[in-house]
Amino acid sequence: MIKGKDPKTGESLSDRSITDNMITFLIAGHETTSGLLSFVFYYLLKSPEAYQKAQQEVDGVIGKGPIKVEHMSRLPYITAILRETLRLMPTAPAISLQALEDEVIGGKYRIPKGEPVVALLPKIHQDPAVYGDDAGEWKPER
Repeated sequence: MIKGKDPKTGESLSDRSITDNMITFLIAGHETTSGLLSFVFYYLLKSPEAYQKAQQEVDGVIGKGPIKVEHMSRLPYITAILRETLRLMPTAPAISLQALEDEVIGGKYRIPKGEPVVALLPKIHQDPAVYGDDAGEWKPER
């Protein structure tokens, strides 16, 4: 970042941009990653079968050696655990959007241009019409 140049333009980042990026790197992911991992361990401790399956997958793929990037694509159950945890306990639980123009959503909800709308992700990702009657249950196999 400090010495790099854009391959198309040959331009470097300004000192201000480098400073801003460094501050972002110190903060980005701190709360979300720790939140996700806290909920992952919570759910694994409440589900000994899932914990055992995850342990077996890690032991089978990684063994006793160091974790390597190429291992990541060979851990589908760990990936499922992370995704299911984020579905139930998203670490960024809401997003705010606004209509770029007057809209009618779903044929019945009028949203005027510029009107903010907040999407609550935990509610969206627990819709029984999509996830079934057990939508509120943690099931990595889902």
